Amino acid sequence: MKVPNFSQNTLAAQLNASTVINAIDHSLLTDLKTGARVTDLTHTAVDPSIESGPVIVLSTPPNQAPRLSLVQLKRRMAILYVTDPAAANILGKASDTGMRGLPWLFRQEPSGSQDAAALTGDGTQRMSKISGTALAKASTPGMTTMLRSAVDKTCTTPRGISTCAAHMVAVDEIGAAFGSIPGSAQPGAGTKLVDAMSQLETMPSRWGGTYASRIHFYVAPGVSTAISAGRGARRTLGADGKVHFRDYSAVTSALAKAGGVWLEMYHYPEHGGPRTPFTAEEWRDVPTDMASFLLQKSVAKRNPVDYLHFVLTETAGSDLASSRVCTITPSGSQAPNSNIVIRPGEAAAILNTLPGCKAPVPICVSLAAPAGGSESEITQPGRQRGMVGVTPPGNIFLTGYRTALIIKAPAEFAVVQPTPSGMMCQWQRAQTGSMNARILANGPAAFKVTGTEAEVFSTQFRQFFLVR
Repeated sequence: MKVPNFSQNTLAAQLNASTVINAIDHSLLTDLKTGARVTDLTHTAVDPSIESGPVIVLSTPPNQAPRLSLVQLKRRMAILYVTDPAAANILGKASDTGMRGLPWLFRQEPSGSQDAAALTGDGTQRMSKISGTALAKASTPGMTTMLRSAVDKTCTTPRGISTCAAHMVAVDEIGAAFGSIPGSAQPGAGTKLVDAMSQLETMPSRWGGTYASRIHFYVAPGVSTAISAGRGARRTLGADGKVHFRDYSAVTSALAKAGGVWLEMYHYPEHGGPRTPFTAEEWRDVPTDMASFLLQKSVAKRNPVDYLHFVLTETAGSDLASSRVCTITPSGSQAPNSNIVIRPGEAAAILNTLPGCKAPVPICVSLAAPAGGSESEITQPGRQRGMVGVTPPGNIFLTGYRTALIIKAPAEFAVVQPTPSGMMCQWQRAQTGSMNARILANGPAAFKVTGTEAEVFSTQFRQFFLVR
């Protein structure tokens, strides 16, 4: 697959006094309103090295014209949880300082971090890791000691290279062990963890902030999807009103005290087996449901959009559906037929039965909250006005295929587009809906991506965050 080129110089030429800035959250500076112009900014928000405050990102929602958006960030952070060859693919040539010079980009240890795989910062952008399984087995004092020690420890190789000078630690991962079984008399690991984190958030760290603020948690998909699907105050009930899920209330309270909560947006049906993508419905629901539950369980009522992140990975297949690409024309005409009605979930079946279909290609379906109304339409992205040199995720169209289906229904808004890349599909879904776009602006993590998928991550990362 050819990775689209992105010209920073081309974009920079378009950032002038007449460029309109959109707002995608509600915590903007009071002197900056939606529709403001670049000249209204009093900060250098287009500087990609900015870690907090108002920053500008280039949002490319599927099948929409690219737009610059202003986001008010508490702290921006991204993680490369990949091998050195993959890191080199993402970072580019050793002379390319664009991504590797970002102070908010970190390597998840263990890693070699040598040559083209190295970040700048002399080890200050390398963070350590502890096992979630081991943490779950510890007592409350044991958890407190384990987490605090992981933040404080020094990791120096025989060559004198520091491998954890960020003095931040990630827990990999928060899984089922941290949920309690409803009705059980024994406190689960989540209860012990919230007690430990409550202590750690009162302890100032010599590295800055509190110890709790220097701890990050990767959240397993089984946890986030259970919280999303669950009903009732503790999200343990199914649609039938009976208990179907573990109680993650306590551990969610613990997560709300952390520096960052990283949602793994994929499944791994078998331990160590291939990872499969979250469905379009899961991308639509899980982030919002997690943010809602975190806010509910936060004693301090911290806004979860300030510390939620996505973990993106290489998945087996770009989506759960594969369809035939068709040029749909009415009889005797070359114009797209705008009268075809397609309901969500029916796209693959309908496309496969239409005449004029070409070879099967993977498709990516993105869902967002409804914008109102109920209709179906076919549009031609090639006719939309946008920025030169910018390629929206999923908008790589095959030769002869210039249409994308937009499916609207009262309950959802769907975009169906062909994409040969699972990573591209994830970036597309991460920008579908204001909640997802806001979380993405905090910075994503790349987990076990290789080859072309690593290059796609790099291209989309640089484009979204305006990195040269």
